[in-house]
Amino acid sequence: MLELNIPLPKYAAAEKLSQGLIEYMVQADMNPGETFPSDRDIMKAIGRGRYSVRQALKLLQDKGLIERRGGIGTFVGQRIVDYKNLKKRPIIPDQQSSSHKIDTKEKKLLKVTVIMGGITVTQDSRERRLNHWYYDTILQELSYYSLEENYTVEIMSEINADSELVRQRFEVSPPDLLVCIGPAINYMTTIGEAIRQGIIVVILVVRSPEYGLINIYEDSRNACQEAIRYLTERGHHRIGFFQILSQSGWWSIDRFEYYREALELEGADQDESLALWLPLQTQNITEIVRHYLKRAQPTAVLCGSYHSVSWFRELIISGELSIPRDLSLITFDQATQVSFYLGGKRPTTIQLPIRDIGQTLATSVHKLVEEAGNKPQQIVLPSHFVEGETVRNLNETD
Repeated sequence: MLELNIPLPKYAAAEKLSQGLIEYMVQADMNPGETFPSDRDIMKAIGRGRYSVRQALKLLQDKGLIERRGGIGTFVGQRIVDYKNLKKRPIIPDQQSSSHKIDTKEKKLLKVTVIMGGITVTQDSRERRLNHWYYDTILQELSYYSLEENYTVEIMSEINADSELVRQRFEVSPPDLLVCIGPAINYMTTIGEAIRQGIIVVILVVRSPEYGLINIYEDSRNACQEAIRYLTERGHHRIGFFQILSQSGWWSIDRFEYYREALELEGADQDESLALWLPLQTQNITEIVRHYLKRAQPTAVLCGSYHSVSWFRELIISGELSIPRDLSLITFDQATQVSFYLGGKRPTTIQLPIRDIGQTLATSVHKLVEEAGNKPQQIVLPSHFVEGETVRNLNETD
């Protein structure tokens, strides 16, 4: 019988059970793509009913830690790598021994407020998973370094619509550092009031030099050029770009520009019909994608985020589209849910430096507060092209 050492009280919540399953995966050194225990195995191992187990597995699936493939089974997801890396980090010497204590007196205790907008909760959970992945990763880094760097972290909901509420909140309990994750346009009221009150503002992930603030963001230019070169070397010249204009769609504007630059550098077709941008609420997206593929006839498509990849899934399931036989795909983002959307294939990706962004911020809090003020500062971290199984070499004969 499967052995799961998950201590549970009588009425343990699904969240606690999911945490126990994460611990099991880490201790068993499970890797992405490995077979995960079945629902029945877990139920027998811990003596819990099907409902509780399925709720816990749903949480793991939403976090990209497992992939549920209908009729096939459950598999370990890509995000387990992040959790395993976190466990391998050296333990912060806080309470390990009296001779290894952090002298927090050398650093003033600071307050970091993180404002998060655009967490969309709809019947379709794709958008929720996508946004939560960005926020979760950055918050994980801030939490990990908070003791060592001597700061507290406060989560602030998006309250842009009420400028008076923002003003009162900052006057009553002002942070030393306000962190905005995503496009600055989502937080203009809050940013404006923070600057008026002398609070230092940091914008994460999205390049925003026009605001003249501290900005830590991804640079996907080189990785995008590498991806397009990879495709052209394999005979692809009609390379499309597809993005759903969700909240995260704002984050893809630079990626689209890098795509266009790379097409020109590599001598690929620059037909405007190869680019497809759609609002999130568009009806019949699958039909639009079907028409786009027939009309533009790309041999490869670059997706601005993995959320966009999901809209190919219906065509893949129906057998109308085979990846990479009929179409090669590369996506920006980490490979969390993409393998599921692509029928289990390991995606070719431009992986974003979200963890690096969070770690850079977490280890620079005091420096930013004490030295930088609100002086413009650009900290750019590179993305990386990673080869997978979703690109076909057109130069090879079948």
